[in-house]
Amino acid sequence: PYRRQRQMCKETALNCREKIALIILLDTDNGNISYEHLAQKMGVTKPTAITTIKILKEKGLLKCNLKQNRKENGRTITNQYFVTI
Repeated sequence: PYRRQRQMCKETALNCREKIALIILLDTDNGNISYEHLAQKMGVTKPTAITTIKILKEKGLLKCNLKQNRKENGRTITNQYFVTI
């Protein structure tokens, strides 16, 4: 994963926020993370994290397995993200 992180950091079409989000997603267990937790790790608001994820998907750098409103054992299941670099 570190090779992908270095390659991604050299990508000039990404701003710092997008690079940080990708690094966090690469370092996240199986790509499972909530918007709230991602925002906290990025040091931004939840809407900013959501916008960043949307932009990364539009740029083709991220795929998402949406699990919205699904619950398992009473807990909401978070989305799963796949970095495509």
